[in-house]
Amino acid sequence: MKCKLILLLATAVSLSVLPPRPAAAEGILFGVVPGDRMTMTTRSNVRIHLNGNYLGFRYGEERIILDEGAIQLDTSRLGPGQTYRGTAFVLSNTVRDQRQAARSLDDIVPVELHIGYDGTFTLDDRDPVIAVRSIPSFPDRELVPGDTWEAYGQVVVDPFQDGVPTTVPVLIAYRFDGFDSYLGEPAAVISAQYALRYRQGQDRRGDPELQTIQGRHILQIFMSADGSRPLFIRDTLQDQFLYRDGTRVEMSGFRLTFFDTPRSRTAGELRERLTVRPQIREQLPPPIADPPAPGLPSERPDSERSDPPGIAEAVDPGTARPGDPADDPTAAQEQITIEQTDLGLRLSLPSIRFVADQAVVLPAERDRLSSLAEALQEGLTLNPDASFMIVGHTADIGLAENQQRLSEERASAIVAEMVQRGLPADRFLYQGRGGREPIADNDTPVGRALNRRVEVYIIE
Repeated sequence: MKCKLILLLATAVSLSVLPPRPAAAEGILFGVVPGDRMTMTTRSNVRIHLNGNYLGFRYGEERIILDEGAIQLDTSRLGPGQTYRGTAFVLSNTVRDQRQAARSLDDIVPVELHIGYDGTFTLDDRDPVIAVRSIPSFPDRELVPGDTWEAYGQVVVDPFQDGVPTTVPVLIAYRFDGFDSYLGEPAAVISAQYALRYRQGQDRRGDPELQTIQGRHILQIFMSADGSRPLFIRDTLQDQFLYRDGTRVEMSGFRLTFFDTPRSRTAGELRERLTVRPQIREQLPPPIADPPAPGLPSERPDSERSDPPGIAEAVDPGTARPGDPADDPTAAQEQITIEQTDLGLRLSLPSIRFVADQAVVLPAERDRLSSLAEALQEGLTLNPDASFMIVGHTADIGLAENQQRLSEERASAIVAEMVQRGLPADRFLYQGRGGREPIADNDTPVGRALNRRVEVYIIE
């Protein structure tokens, strides 16, 4: 009995010195408070097996820049939120490496979507971008660490990337884990998971050859400490796709999504700064070329080598306008034109001179390239977050596949010239568009010279 009494007294004493229990944590009403601008960058890195055979890594990236604006999508039945218009830059899938380098673009896709205050995304089901939609989304109540909830989302899959996406609805289980830090800032942390399940025909507009999908996704989500903005999502995935012909594709790896609110656009100020420079002028609409007379054979050559050297200087007086390079025989080689576009401020190098049928810039272009590099450096000074997209164009002569290859190589060559002049390589994207977007008549040497051009977009 004495021992029991001592034990009870000791227990009472120990309880009396315990610190008081903290008051219940104040709840957070999670959601998305959209701003005027938003960016989402998703990077995926997955291992791929085909019919049990390891194929390697697929590394992909999608960068989406959104600005508040009206859209064509019917939002009358949607909850409160914000509508955005923007552009998705879809980068090539490559074997991953650790070098900072320019990346080739696969596609540029216009985007229109509605983002609800509860985190739900609404956009056209057939849009090939934003593969994971309405994740995260939140209930209309305050949450404290330890709370759980469920919500629906969508995942768009296209394992063979053949342009036939399949949309799969998913039910996500969430848990508010508490608080941590993200990039040195306090953040709320949420864990989530969902099963990816699909049977043939559930998406009537999906891939008719896709028979079943089985997969598991585990997510870690970082929100701003006040719960109003998504910051980062890590999605660890393991999926299996089975096709009607017995083909089996297995993917495992992770997908990282970064959210940001970019700086205000500086294109107006940059344009004012650049147009006072003698090498840069405002872009004027190109002259409208007369159509060829009916019945006459085309004089279009099969190769750039067929055009006489120095043809960019041979300007047709009949197309001259005040301020046009035609007023000065050498202006076409010295000028950089500037123009505001939906993608951003565009700097163009018309009639840029390469070795014929090669991606080797002629020495005569050195000064113009240096002027371009100085303009881009000015853009980085105004907006350190800016990036650059370089687009190569050729004249429409020869085979289309050769035009495409040459335009890509020439765009890459301009990237290399900019990097040599001190600009960081990882700020550049590049794309070739062959001869599909002429600005002049391809049936004349002068027109073909104008179509051989490089355009640089400053993306904010």
